[in-house]
Amino acid sequence: MPEEMTWSDFMDIRFTRDGSPALIEYQTNEFNPEDPDAAYHLDRYFADGEYSDWLRLNFSKNEETHAEEAVDHLATLETFTRMQTEDPNFTGGFIWESQHWFSWFDNMQVFQQHFRERLIGTPNDEPSAFPSFCKYDYEGTSVASTVTDLVFDTLENKYPEITHFGMFHIRRGDDIEECDTTLGNISNYLSCSLDRIEMYGKISIMLSSDEQDPCYRNAIQDMIEALGFHFVDLDAIITNVVTDYAATIPNGSRLVNNNMFIYKVEANMEWHEHMGFRISQRRSQSCNSCDKLHSSWQFDKKPKISEPRHNMTINLTHVDEAYNICENKQYAESVE
Repeated sequence: MPEEMTWSDFMDIRFTRDGSPALIEYQTNEFNPEDPDAAYHLDRYFADGEYSDWLRLNFSKNEETHAEEAVDHLATLETFTRMQTEDPNFTGGFIWESQHWFSWFDNMQVFQQHFRERLIGTPNDEPSAFPSFCKYDYEGTSVASTVTDLVFDTLENKYPEITHFGMFHIRRGDDIEECDTTLGNISNYLSCSLDRIEMYGKISIMLSSDEQDPCYRNAIQDMIEALGFHFVDLDAIITNVVTDYAATIPNGSRLVNNNMFIYKVEANMEWHEHMGFRISQRRSQSCNSCDKLHSSWQFDKKPKISEPRHNMTINLTHVDEAYNICENKQYAESVE
């Protein structure tokens, strides 16, 4: 899809055969801002004859069976989609009622198994309904592993003096209320967590974060370098490697040059054998006030190379001043 496409563009998707809209918007007077999760009573809106051949999908109230129900939904949609494709007179749509929370991502293995069985049980002359899903399942993981190795090769070639590469993951977006990632808190966290790990050699701290604000990212770099450590913008390195790799394979830009694939590479890197250690500030369960690396299991078997240095501190006033200057500059540029 074009990068400039927005959500509103989806509201004007139309079928090529007759120009009719693919998505239909219905307004109701039932929405209650004081109870936004309350279910809509769709029956009263889709009760007339026009919707008699429309497919209705919803989850039962039993959460334990939702994964099985989701597989049934997908199988039903396969049949329904085939009818839409093969019968030009078929004009019915489908209504998917999302009245219960369900994580498709957490249940991905269930769906993968469903499509594996479909693919294995399909005759050679009858292609699977979702070959691209199966293709990603079989090839996507190995491609991500290949790119992960390329990222580490790039890091080791670019920074041969580094003894240990470590990942520092900061989650801001939807977790900002669960974990205090303000600059003051991050300063305290880094000062405590990284204390004395310079004994183990030349250390590089690689930042991985969903935070897009360059001023915030620069402030994190300032803190890490103030403590005497090497800094790497891991997100930028991965993006560059993925872009270069995409140019070497058919349809590479579509297949791998996207946020989901980059996330997969970052996830692979976190527990890769070449990742020396990892720390994080994300969600409540991974938001410790301090992770003392030098006395943790992550450095248990690493040899000490030198004595710990002293008096390496973060000047938070300096960091805040640089951050404010950056923010003011961005604002001035935006109003010009």
